[in-house]
Amino acid sequence: MAMKSIDTDKPGVKKELQSIPNEIALMFLHNLRLVAAGEKPELEVESLNAPVGRGALEIKVNGSPAYRCIYSNKDPQKVVVLHVFAKTTNGPAHKNYRTAKGRLK
Repeated sequence: MAMKSIDTDKPGVKKELQSIPNEIALMFLHNLRLVAAGEKPELEVESLNAPVGRGALEIKVNGSPAYRCIYSNKDPQKVVVLHVFAKTTNGPAHKNYRTAKGRLK
């Protein structure tokens, strides 16, 4: 199986990756590479089919603040990064889910 590419070309995604700590961005990119190679990510992953759309997944780095990377793996050629953000409150991140949903379309 050929490795998929990692697409960070959605408007705002590169800037979001640069706005989080470098160590966290590298953790996300490492896990996205695993997904692109058809392997299981090392970090916790949650399906976001309901709040974002079919095929949307979220990689989690918990802490204070926590960080999230929402991506789609449904394209056969690439893993598409939809949104990267710091999460500072408990509960669902509705505003961030709306951003990712808009980029998924």
